Amino acid sequence: WRTRSGHAVKNQEYYRRRGAAWTDPVHSGPKTWQLYHGPKLRANAAAIEAQDAEEQRLAQIQIEKQIVQHRHRDTVERRHQAMAENAVKQRAP
Repeated sequence: WRTRSGHAVKNQEYYRRRGAAWTDPVHSGPKTWQLYHGPKLRANAAAIEAQDAEEQRLAQIQIEKQIVQHRHRDTVERRHQAMAENAVKQRAP
């Protein structure tokens, strides 16, 4: 809203406070708002966020796989160690 001479009129929309002022087109000029939101829209931010979330999920799955493999190796080593000890005990008179 502007007067005939071009000054901004401060109405109810101007005084509302929701989030940061630079993301609000009422408080920021057309160039500021476009500079803030334009690159995000042009870069397809939603797709990038989805891709980042998928990469994070895959990284977590990989970490969980490594933990399971490590525990499996430890279990197999303990079993072989126990078998070797039992074999020695059976040979003893």
